[in-house]
Amino acid sequence: FGPTKLTRDITIKDMAKEDKKSLESGFFQLLQVRDAASRAVMMGVPCLGNYKDAENFKRSFYYMVMTAMHDVSTQINGLIFIGYNMGKYRKVDRTAAWCVSQMRKVLPMRIVGMHYCYDDFRMRAMMTVAMLVMGGTNRVRFRGHYGDLEENLYKLQTFGLPTEALPVTADGEPKNKSHRQWLKTRSKQESDPQFRSDLFIVVPNRLDVLFGRGKPIQEHFGNIRYHSLLDYYQNAYERSKKFEKMQISQRVVDTVHAFVGRFLKQEGSGWVEVDDLVARDKVSHAFRTRRANHSSSSSTPSEPTTTTKSSATMRLLTPSSSLSSNREVTVCRTVDPNSDPSTVTDTENDHDSSSCTEDECDSIGGKRARLWESTFHEIETT
Repeated sequence: FGPTKLTRDITIKDMAKEDKKSLESGFFQLLQVRDAASRAVMMGVPCLGNYKDAENFKRSFYYMVMTAMHDVSTQINGLIFIGYNMGKYRKVDRTAAWCVSQMRKVLPMRIVGMHYCYDDFRMRAMMTVAMLVMGGTNRVRFRGHYGDLEENLYKLQTFGLPTEALPVTADGEPKNKSHRQWLKTRSKQESDPQFRSDLFIVVPNRLDVLFGRGKPIQEHFGNIRYHSLLDYYQNAYERSKKFEKMQISQRVVDTVHAFVGRFLKQEGSGWVEVDDLVARDKVSHAFRTRRANHSSSSSTPSEPTTTTKSSATMRLLTPSSSLSSNREVTVCRTVDPNSDPSTVTDTENDHDSSSCTEDECDSIGGKRARLWESTFHEIETT
């Protein structure tokens, strides 16, 4: 790139036309999901490579690696490389392999794992020779996976790699549409004078909580754990006063931080961390949203009477100390039509349905309420 650019980060605008062409081809793509050990994953697809000479390839590879290494978590946990060379798209690129081996000696990257997926039986001998010459340090971190697409994806899953995020279609065809869109968004961000790469998070950590909508965000491991925390504190939040509610929300934020998690919001091609005040407001809003959703799902049509009796049939999913097997019990209770059924206390002991007639349970015209299968914790609370 020249000596004038040694004192600053390289941006896409610093690259020549052929460099950008190599970068946009998608030879190397940085996955937006980390593996089970919270390590960043970069995938190499030789068949997508489109570069004029080795120098163009080296510059594009340099940009992708340094972009990933801007994240402190990636510097600490290391980087995983996946090579994908399968099907009719397979291609042996010796120039690229040589360039990567040379760049590894000078770039500040810590490769903690390398996986190479292939389905050509003739390459097995070449893989054996490659493992002999790569040295003991690299050999213990290298795994070759021979088989069809389904078999290799399963093998990658055994190493905790996010196979659902790989840029590969169901029939094994590699793609680069998401990669090109990511580069386009990042180029716009780099042109902003206030853009700071040290505060910009390219790939969220495994325990980070992501603010946003959509299935990928909700299925993020950190979000799943975050919702478990909300479930744990929901009842205490509903019983608390205003100041105590704020303390509970702050406790959730502190718990996420205690496990090295962050609250992130998406900005362009990456994420930025929000402060504790914004995170606490988001947690409080999540508690209120869960309350509204619970109220709308548990409400049932009823007569505008003060009280009515209803029978509820519940199947105990987990045997308690007094029950040796699963059974159905009927509970007679006094229920306010406008109240939450889960907060009503029982007025009589559990008994068999034969001891109470339908007319007695459905007096004053109230409809019979049925509570569907729930967790044992919810049954005990009721």
